[in-house]
Amino acid sequence: MNLHTSSLDIIRAAQAPSGAYVAGPTFSQYQYAWLRDGAWTAYGMDCAGQHDSARAFYTWVGRTLEGQRGRVDRLLDKLERGIAPAGDDYLPTRVTPDGAAAGQAHVGGQAPQPRARTVPLDGRHSVRAGRGVRRGGGAGGGVAGGPAGA
Repeated sequence: MNLHTSSLDIIRAAQAPSGAYVAGPTFSQYQYAWLRDGAWTAYGMDCAGQHDSARAFYTWVGRTLEGQRGRVDRLLDKLERGIAPAGDDYLPTRVTPDGAAAGQAHVGGQAPQPRARTVPLDGRHSVRAGRGVRRGGGAGGGVAGGPAGA
């Protein structure tokens, strides 16, 4: 048995048809996806050459964030105006495989900082590891819920 191949097989088997990486597909309390954890998994899958799996996750994240567009726009607006976000302004970190919020908003702490490229979400926003969602894709855009650095 090859640990590398077995690990990739397990991750692919547990990935939801939507593209989400489900934390515990056989454990009812963990049939959710965490955006941060999924980003690490997608990064690993990309590094392992499993680009279709990673792409499915990134596409799922795009759809999930699109469903939160109003909240994202309000959060970015506050950040651009120098207003500190309140706890309920943050996006949920735990979501269902179909992209519905499942509570557990990110309200502090610092996530690990993977090294990855910028992923465009649409014409106005992009995601870059370590920087979160950015408006306008250039310098000076607001940062939403992402760790510093990268």
